[in-house]
Amino acid sequence: MPFEPINGTHLIYHVDGHAVADPLGKDWQQLPFAPKDRDGFHRAGQDLAAFLHPKDGIFFPRTDNKPEIRQLDRITLRNYLDSKGYPAPVNQFLNLMLSSRVGENGDNVSAWTALYVLSTLMAPAYTMPGGNALISEILRARCLKARADSVMTGFTVVNVQNRPDGKVWVSGILADGSVQTIEARCAVMAVPKMFSKHAVQGLLQARRETYAGFRYNAYLVAQVELSKRLAPAFETASGQHFSRFIIAADWLKGNRDPKGSGHLTVYTPFPGIEGRGGLYGANAKELASRIIADLRELVPGSPGAIERVSLNRWGHPMMSCAPGMDALADAGKQSYGNIAFAHSDSFGICGLYSAVWTGMEAESEARLLLEYPAPPP
Repeated sequence: MPFEPINGTHLIYHVDGHAVADPLGKDWQQLPFAPKDRDGFHRAGQDLAAFLHPKDGIFFPRTDNKPEIRQLDRITLRNYLDSKGYPAPVNQFLNLMLSSRVGENGDNVSAWTALYVLSTLMAPAYTMPGGNALISEILRARCLKARADSVMTGFTVVNVQNRPDGKVWVSGILADGSVQTIEARCAVMAVPKMFSKHAVQGLLQARRETYAGFRYNAYLVAQVELSKRLAPAFETASGQHFSRFIIAADWLKGNRDPKGSGHLTVYTPFPGIEGRGGLYGANAKELASRIIADLRELVPGSPGAIERVSLNRWGHPMMSCAPGMDALADAGKQSYGNIAFAHSDSFGICGLYSAVWTGMEAESEARLLLEYPAPPP
């Protein structure tokens, strides 16, 4: 995969009318706070950088972490921050950045998960021109090259069931509205458990208590098309605006339009059931108007350059990772009859690496099921 480093200004923190680059690193003294609060940002940056240590730090697999690091999964980030005694502005910033990755602050998120995510702020950053969709395109091309009829698109799965004869039936609706059922020896559900538990017959009844612990946070995702490139950094974060996080995909050379147009993706998390309900019930034009108003301040030069705003009311379904999430995720991803499970919520933290990891695990599980079919549940 053609990863590209994010060079230049990676993060700008917009606070109290000031735009500060790298607030945990080289520009912490530029923050509009009292000296003791600025010192707290510097200390937090050093603490997070220590978690990047290959032996003493925080990393996967979790079992290879030192005992004192594994213990962080027994408390929340809020507990951890209380023990560190950081100033309030530091805690506000760390909770803000955590919400960009999991959709909520650290009140109920495992300190291990939160600190793993936050430590990446201190590491070199890479991403892919074209985004995660590029992976799907490459995988599809490889599958079709191996076998021309190996990929079906425009097929909406509505029911998956283990059959008494050991086979699996996958039923869905084709693009023309007709219904089709596919018979297989094994199936992999590479989708969130919130879908799998309803699509797989009998699964919710068998694991109701387990899946009750799987909570997801919704995002409003807005794609903003511009007549020119304007972003001052790859990511702009603000806890004081509705437009919480602004990502400039065209910061990467591989994403730039040769004609000079620009593109921003704006994220606003709506955590929990209440947040999701509020997002679904909101007026689209009002949401877009709030984003456009924020961009006037957060991205200078945006008035007159905005050509289109497209809203997605679900965006990334980010899993809420409470302390002890590992055990819950392990229970939720166990095969059910001859159906295996992938998706990053089998891992806990949602992300590209966790999707790849669980995909490899599901492949191994599927191979075993093909060789040693399970009896119907």
